[in-house]
Amino acid sequence: MNKFIFLLVISFPVIGYSQLARYAGSDGIPRYREILNLSGEAIPVGNTSNIEGTPFLQPFWGFGIVTLTDGSVFSDSAINYSLSDGKLFVKRNTNIYSIKHPVKEFLIHDPKAVNESKAYHFQNGYPAIKKKDVTTFYEVLSAGQSMQLLKWKHKKVEEINNYGGPVQSKYSLVQEFFIFDPKENKLLELGTSVSLKLLTKKLPEYADKILEYSSAHTLNLKKDKDLIRLFSFLENTKQ
Repeated sequence: MNKFIFLLVISFPVIGYSQLARYAGSDGIPRYREILNLSGEAIPVGNTSNIEGTPFLQPFWGFGIVTLTDGSVFSDSAINYSLSDGKLFVKRNTNIYSIKHPVKEFLIHDPKAVNESKAYHFQNGYPAIKKKDVTTFYEVLSAGQSMQLLKWKHKKVEEINNYGGPVQSKYSLVQEFFIFDPKENKLLELGTSVSLKLLTKKLPEYADKILEYSSAHTLNLKKDKDLIRLFSFLENTKQ
């Protein structure tokens, strides 16, 4: 069996630590990729102990499936994604490792989801727009053949000035929505929130269907699940 080396960066020095991550090759046969740390190099998220909240997608670590740019796929029981710097991490006990091999897409399951199976799907490779390039990860809300609904998510540190007290820092979520046209390889910007008026303006060819669906169903487009329902309907609508 060929041995693949998968390099990771650890947050503090540990000597001789290694693990095996299970993955599938292009032929679908399960194999194992060895993951090793590079001792002494700080992870990109840095020291966040004095900042309220978390830079990660979720405060807990979940099972994830990662597809690398070389086509190989591996899974791990403790994966998380930093919305602060756009990097993927694996956790081993109390140690956090940055995945350095180029990643194409990944799924992270939400272990706290009640009575449902919920997974976050992120992918890159989309055209450049607004200081974002092909390496930028977007959450794929709706992966249609004619169009995809994407959400870019980022966490920045916000400082809060308390009168008579110390300045507090916390992570603040920023998000923007986009529509991707696979045939034209083009991204259409929707902004930080989505409304019916905006959608009918941005998608004039679907305007009648959007209004038809919204009149027949109760929609709250501030909720991802309702956006997904609408775009699933549009995807199945013949033009």
